[in-house]
This record gives sequence, structure tokens and C-alpha cells, in this order.
Amino acid sequence: MACILPVPADPFHTYTALQEPGSFTVPYSAAILSSWLVFGLRQGSILCMPIDFEHESIYLDSQASQIIHVGQSAVDLVPCQDGMYALSGRLWKIACTVDEDIHLDRVLVPKFDFINAFCLFDCGLPTLYGERIALIADDKLHTFALSPDTQLSTRKIELKDTPRKIIYDKSLDYLIAITTRMENGDRKNFIRLVDLAR
Repeated sequence: MACILPVPADPFHTYTALQEPGSFTVPYSAAILSSWLVFGLRQGSILCMPIDFEHESIYLDSQASQIIHVGQSAVDLVPCQDGMYALSGRLWKIACTVDEDIHLDRVLVPKFDFINAFCLFDCGLPTLYGERIALIADDKLHTFALSPDTQLSTRKIELKDTPRKIIYDKSLDYLIAITTRMENGDRKNFIRLVDLAR
């Protein structure tokens, strides 16, 4: 299990700093969260723009937009049941408060040098077990169940290759891991099926 903890309101943490979007704001991913259009940016930030549904066409208020810095690499956004996840070297959960404000929580997983890829899957389990995720970090595939009220426990899956991408196949209840290996100076790609029941 992994934990989700609220971001502390400490002014020395750069990930809580709000800024205006600059002229070199380059989108990498996008998603809609309640009344917000959220962009994951290449420079490691999240651009949040409020959507005004009052007009006949959707109106974005760029004056009220804000940028939240979360990491050093491009931000990949993954929607989930009650918000979305943001990956930029570290994993964050983004949700909306009752007042329609953006709320950011850091997802606590074991200390990795860098998280390369992230996948959300439910395995057909009820949500009382927490959200299930898989991620590639430090050239290994890891699976977790996320819940705000549980302690951290992990399961390590040895692939013996360098993982590049992971995909969850709900119909088969398998993780598909795309890996690479160097043999005699040649790069070889592999697709591995990981049975989560074992």
C-alpha cells in the first residue's frame, strides 16, 4: 500500500508556488477536472485554467489561470475516479475541493531516483481496497494500492530488462510491460505479460 498525504503549506516548497503562465509554456498533456482545464507542461509544471460554462461556448479565463510547479520533467496527467494523477519524476494526486479550488497531494511511494512511467488500473476490485497503480522506477516495475488511511507495502516484480512503458489490460487482468535490452551492441525490444494474480 502507498499513502496519499496533503502537501504542507510551507513557503519553502517550490511545488506549492503559484505563478502566472509565461510565454514559453509548452503543453505535454491535458485533462479536465471539474471546472478546470489542466495542462501538464514540459517544464515540470501544471497549468490550471478555470472553465466558465455560463456562456454559449466554453470560455477559458486566462487571467485567473495559475501554474503549480511539481517537478523537473514533462508532466503526464492520468485521470482517475475522483481527480487525476500527475507524474513529473514524482507522483501527485490532483483533486477539486468543494469550493472548486485545485488541491494537490503528494503520493508517498518508496524513495526512487526517478519514476519513468505510471499506469492506473482497478483489477476489478472494489474501491475500498484503494486505487491500484503500477509504475516503472529505477528500471523496475512496481505495483501499489493507494489509500489515504493505510501503511506502505510494496511488491517487486523483476523483469531483467529495462522497462520503457506499462499498460494495464483490464480484460486479461495483466500488465503489459514493454522492455529493452542491449545484446551484442543491438537494442532488442520485448513485450512481457505480468500476471498480477501471482
